[in-house]
Amino acid sequence: MKKGLRKFFGRLLLITIICCMFSSLLTAQKAAGRTAITNPSVQTQQVQAPALAPNIFGITPPDHVVIVIEENHSFSSIIGSSQAPFINSLARQGALFTQSFAVGHPSEPNYLELFSGSNQGVTDDSCPHTFSVENLASELTAAGLTFTGFSEDLPSAGSTVCTSGAYARKHNPWSNFTNVATSANQPFTSFPTDFTTLPTISFVIPNLNNDMHDGTISQGDTFLQQNPNAYVQFAQTHNSLLIVTWDEDDNSSNNQIPTFFAGPMVKTGQFNETINHFNVLRTIEDLYGLTHAGSAATANTISDVWKQVTPDFTLAASPASLSVNQGSSGSTTISTTVTGGFNSSVALSVSGLPAGVTASFNPASIAAPGSGSSTLTFTASSTATAGTVNATITATGGGVTHTTTVALTIVSMAVPSFTLSASPASLPVIQGSSGNSTISTTASGGFNSAISLSISGLPSGVTASFNPSSIAAPGSGNSTLTFTASSTATTGATNVTVSATGGGITHSTTIAFAITAGGGGTTTQILGNPGFENGFSNPPPWMLTSTHTPQEIIANSTLEAPHSGTFYAWLDGFGKTTTDTILQAATIPSNATAATLSFWLHIDTAETSTTTMFDTLNVQVRDSSGNVLQTLATFSNLDHATGYKQHTFNLSSFIGKTIQIFLIGKEDFTLQTSFVVDDFALQVTQP
Repeated sequence: MKKGLRKFFGRLLLITIICCMFSSLLTAQKAAGRTAITNPSVQTQQVQAPALAPNIFGITPPDHVVIVIEENHSFSSIIGSSQAPFINSLARQGALFTQSFAVGHPSEPNYLELFSGSNQGVTDDSCPHTFSVENLASELTAAGLTFTGFSEDLPSAGSTVCTSGAYARKHNPWSNFTNVATSANQPFTSFPTDFTTLPTISFVIPNLNNDMHDGTISQGDTFLQQNPNAYVQFAQTHNSLLIVTWDEDDNSSNNQIPTFFAGPMVKTGQFNETINHFNVLRTIEDLYGLTHAGSAATANTISDVWKQVTPDFTLAASPASLSVNQGSSGSTTISTTVTGGFNSSVALSVSGLPAGVTASFNPASIAAPGSGSSTLTFTASSTATAGTVNATITATGGGVTHTTTVALTIVSMAVPSFTLSASPASLPVIQGSSGNSTISTTASGGFNSAISLSISGLPSGVTASFNPSSIAAPGSGNSTLTFTASSTATTGATNVTVSATGGGITHSTTIAFAITAGGGGTTTQILGNPGFENGFSNPPPWMLTSTHTPQEIIANSTLEAPHSGTFYAWLDGFGKTTTDTILQAATIPSNATAATLSFWLHIDTAETSTTTMFDTLNVQVRDSSGNVLQTLATFSNLDHATGYKQHTFNLSSFIGKTIQIFLIGKEDFTLQTSFVVDDFALQVTQP
């Protein structure tokens, strides 16, 4: 009678506490923790139940606990076994109990003891049985929490068959209890892949092959690696716990079994207190403040393995980089996720904005318990300072502050303009002859105007003409600039300036122009294998180097086209840090009257910048020791264009010298730029 009264008043007290909590929840109108439908028959509103308060261990109860039970192996046969590498790695990640024991033999009583605190009078593996006493599942249900058992090869949900294939009901204790819903008895195929939908407590029972009863240790180890392993990774960031234990040992004298806990709230190491199935059950009950079933009521709880988790939250921005045009806006999502029982609103702020940019959060803060998201909108005025800055987002709540950054790029609005270039940009002309360079303009930013062309700085005896004399609107086009040198034109090198004017804008470029003495003579091309037609297996007299393996400079790939013939030299183009070089030594005779280097170059790129040289090709003249005598030109991703362009350079200053024609291409760590060269010529004129 006294025992009955105690149970009655205990349950009455529990009901009173729950009612008070629910009343407080409705009064405060605050939502936190798990969600529950207050009236299943009228599903019109979801109300969040209060987050579970810290338990007797001083920690927030796990969101989920998964308990896996293996079969019939002793502590010494599993821990340290080469046949169970995954199990041992799990044990090292958590709390391993070195003095854990089953209660007795055979299997079925141990399962009942872990589930209900008693063997319920069962001392063998007989089936079926029916019980209605208190157990872990009924305790959870009474507390408004949830339970499901997942048994591998159970033929159907709620099945009460004693055996089916490799399934055995003797290992499924909840199937014996009338106060456990049949819906809590599920096949392992129903184990969710979205672990956030798991019940509060789950049991996982492998079949007789995978629980080591009939199968090998290795089979059991593989089952754990292929199945609960994903949950283990989830548990580390979602306040969840894994318990792995064995029902009994291999019938040795002391019945010592492996047992370990793994989760973010569990200390790592070995613990030597003596425990059994009753201690494990008592500990699970105490995690959630449940009543105690059977012998769990007098068993010691396991209290020394729990970390004191610090309430905290994480902060993230997605996307973490954002481009906003002047005069427009852009958004990123700021997210917070709480851990360790954190329960507070989180205030948001931003700093480090460039001039002309404002920012706002919607909502301005994250409501308690602190998990949520806010849209951060950056608004840039038409005069906002262009460039990239790291805007700092600060989140503060519950005495905790975290920051993250967003790489914010303000993009200048397009300004009408045009570019001007000359090809070749270096031109030798012999007295009494002429030479041409192509002048090109490219309009951008809505530029729309005709462009007039002019030239200055011509040496005496040289005239120049443009055909056409101007570029028609909208301003993109080409004009052929022809230099004509009289027979008495002043010899030597000079820079002439080409100017282009239109739409109120003027740009200029220079051409390295050289007049060499006339008087006839024979012109000879002195480079070997100038078009690389000897193929990739026979590059001499070219010498090639590359930091890329394999070296692939001379090519005939259909990805690029030759200027003529079949082969060409392709420097860089890998989209990663690469340096390619080609060189050829040549001696310009001392009696030469002129020397001109020319080649054809095509550049294509995946770079998008219109202002920054990320990848470069330097064309140099070096001495026989490799010292740079002159850098003739530097090309980059900014010079990309369709097709080939010829480039010509006056090398008359190197007459009588042995030199190296040296090209070095350098590519940075990402976004390819290809420098494709073909049809070199070093023309030397001799009397």
